[in-house]
Amino acid sequence: MNKKNNIRYQNTEIIIENAFLKLLELKNLRHITVRELCANIDINRSTFYAHYQDIYDLLNKIEYRLSRELRESFNEDYYINGETSIINYIKIFLTFASKNKVFYKNFVNSRESFPIKEGFDELLNKFAIPYYKNKGISSEEAIIYHFIFMQAGFTMVLKRWLNDNCKDPIDKIADIILNCIIV
Repeated sequence: MNKKNNIRYQNTEIIIENAFLKLLELKNLRHITVRELCANIDINRSTFYAHYQDIYDLLNKIEYRLSRELRESFNEDYYINGETSIINYIKIFLTFASKNKVFYKNFVNSRESFPIKEGFDELLNKFAIPYYKNKGISSEEAIIYHFIFMQAGFTMVLKRWLNDNCKDPIDKIADIILNCIIV
């Protein structure tokens, strides 16, 4: 039997993920243990390890799921070369991040490496390359550097906004980001 398609297996993952996100509301990721998580939902550690390698694997799988959900929420219209499509893209992402604030706040605060892995190539090919070529930047290497710079800045703005509990309106933060990334 394929465990990943088993309803009970999937429900267990949902329970583990929800309990993990609740713990993230209370404490820093580095202070959450598998033992504590399992005790909170009354499962054996072996059950946890049947689904995840460790807490960071759990975080990565939540990231993958949320990245997939976010990508599915975008319409092709948001990949058009104009600034209007970029601002819509930014607003959709900020709205999604705000709805998943607990995860994203801990995610950006816990990462030591570049945070955007899943969907990087898709964003690069559908958004960055056409956008930067339209702005007169034709070297693929230069485009990649611009895109990495833009994503790093975006991530730091996102981090500050999330750490401030999304106090500023999405439109304000989107305008700030757009003004920073326009070449």
